Amino acid sequence: MKFNKFETILLSSNVFLSILLFVTVKDHSLAAILSMISSISNITCVILVAKRSIFNFIPGLIGTVSYGIVSYIYGNTGEWMLNLVFYVPIQFIGWFLWSRSLANIKDEVETKYLNIKGWIIIVLSLSVGIYLYGTLMSLDNVQMFLYGDVFNHPIYKYYIDSFTTIASILAQILMLKKYREQWLLWIAINIFTIVLWSITTNYIIILQWSSMLINSVYGYMRWKKK
Repeated sequence: MKFNKFETILLSSNVFLSILLFVTVKDHSLAAILSMISSISNITCVILVAKRSIFNFIPGLIGTVSYGIVSYIYGNTGEWMLNLVFYVPIQFIGWFLWSRSLANIKDEVETKYLNIKGWIIIVLSLSVGIYLYGTLMSLDNVQMFLYGDVFNHPIYKYYIDSFTTIASILAQILMLKKYREQWLLWIAINIFTIVLWSITTNYIIILQWSSMLINSVYGYMRWKKK
């Protein structure tokens, strides 16, 4: 498998900057180490998804576990539940589903697109899911049960966390079914996740999602062209 110039620059710059931030911030805690692993693994994963490569699920598994633990440490409830409960098993399911529909010997899959009915389902699911899940996460009793403490985050933080979680589940389903519109959701998810991690500050994770935002635009263009 070969990486083109854009993919090589995006991956190498992410690796370099992740390591540089880890060294310069001088935070060698477990969260910092896992943040660096998460950043490198997840950008590798999404680049491979953009290439329509089935091998994206290998770094994807590493990235979901490391990112999930970091999210728990920072109290981003939706993010860690999404990754540790949903994304981890999805890596195995995704490999199975993609392996059944390989387009050719290059290990690339054929793509599809959503109709109007599909978009209506996506919008309605997002609207209901964001409100219910965001409200649930903001409850003091829920936070005490999960963390033994209450985070003093602003209320909009929980709805941002809820959006990234619900939208990610829908985008992941679209990815497994090989719909190109998944990338439009990923673009929105990446933007809001950058905002989320700006509230609960982690510069390496912000770098991760900034790189993934660039890749999402690239992935949509690549899948749409294919």
